[in-house]
Amino acid sequence: MADASDNEKDPAVLRCRVEQAKAEVQIAEAGLEKASAELDHAQEEWDRANQIRNAMPGAISGTDYDQAKCDLAVAKADVKKAQGEINLAKAKLSESEVLLGRAH
Repeated sequence: MADASDNEKDPAVLRCRVEQAKAEVQIAEAGLEKASAELDHAQEEWDRANQIRNAMPGAISGTDYDQAKCDLAVAKADVKKAQGEINLAKAKLSESEVLLGRAH
């Protein structure tokens, strides 16, 4: 009967873990692309809100202005989070590759 430690040494299982880790890196990279696109949009909205506020005081509500500012801050944080997720996924991939290398 095989136990959990046998699975940790099984090259087939380790290869699967490497493939899964590679997929997680791809997913994290796609998340960064999405977050970056959302940041670009939020920056455009923030710039537009500033232009309207400066050109025509009172033409944009304080709530809309604050919302654009908040959306930009959240988008910046989402990009940082996505970058961290990529780093974490790459570390997991590296660890999985090392374990696979040791199994051979």
